[in-house]
Amino acid sequence: MKGLREHLLTLLPLAVCMACGGSQSTAKNASPHVHTAKPVDRSSSEAASASDAQANTPPTFNSSCGDFDSEAAAMNQVLSLCGSGLVWLVLPAAAQDGSVNEKDLREAQKRSEDDIHKARKLAECLLHEINAGFDQTEEQGFESLEAWVDEHVTGKHPKLLLAAGAAYFASLMVADSLFDAVLDIPAARLFLERSIAADPSLYDGLGPMLIGAYECFMPKPIGGQPEQGLARLEEAAAAPGRFRLAMKVVAAELCAYSLQDRKLFDRLIDEILHGPRGTDTMIDMMAQAHAKSLLADADELFALAEDD
Repeated sequence: MKGLREHLLTLLPLAVCMACGGSQSTAKNASPHVHTAKPVDRSSSEAASASDAQANTPPTFNSSCGDFDSEAAAMNQVLSLCGSGLVWLVLPAAAQDGSVNEKDLREAQKRSEDDIHKARKLAECLLHEINAGFDQTEEQGFESLEAWVDEHVTGKHPKLLLAAGAAYFASLMVADSLFDAVLDIPAARLFLERSIAADPSLYDGLGPMLIGAYECFMPKPIGGQPEQGLARLEEAAAAPGRFRLAMKVVAAELCAYSLQDRKLFDRLIDEILHGPRGTDTMIDMMAQAHAKSLLADADELFALAEDD
């Protein structure tokens, strides 16, 4: 039986990876789209018009944090690194049967940490570019960070807040110690809360999915709020988007477990398996397959909780 930590990471990595793939913005080194057309003989006036159009083209996104075409492309890179890092983190946890050798497990763990640290570093660089005062908030405490975010970021950069929240959320999974993780929790929540307040539908509700999973995953004595997490996930799952079934899976295996509500668990699993079908995307198919696995393990899962 997998532990709750591994349960949390089952679908979220793919969801984070897929979220960044939804944007039409691309990095500068991406292959451009090629369009074909009949050759034309340009006159001088046509050439002048083309020159004027080029002059009116918005400038390329300039950032010292990397080579990006746009701010959205930079956000996508943060989310992509978070998703790949969490995927690599899942591999060692999933290989408990001895089928993967110790060297490969260590390499996967190192890859996970490297990608997540890169995501965190990029997110912090982008925040610094908004206003250099971000750097001082680390020493000045959470109230200083909250004030800085409200003054410089809230309402202006919801995608950056979501990307930063995802990076800090992922960092919790690879923290060197529980103390380090606890220090990051308020910032992770702040970024995600502000992003959700600005636009809960960003990346098909990735923000509510992340914070809802966190609230149901963490024990109540250290900040868990499973009732609130469940409400977030169910509200987000009611809106159109790619992650509706995945959100219900997270609610079933984390929130229902934390609340020890077997009826809730059974209802959510039934909705995933027998409710209106989604779009048959990869995330939908994985959600349904995982729901079947959860259902098969349900008696053991809730029995273990009763023994605790």
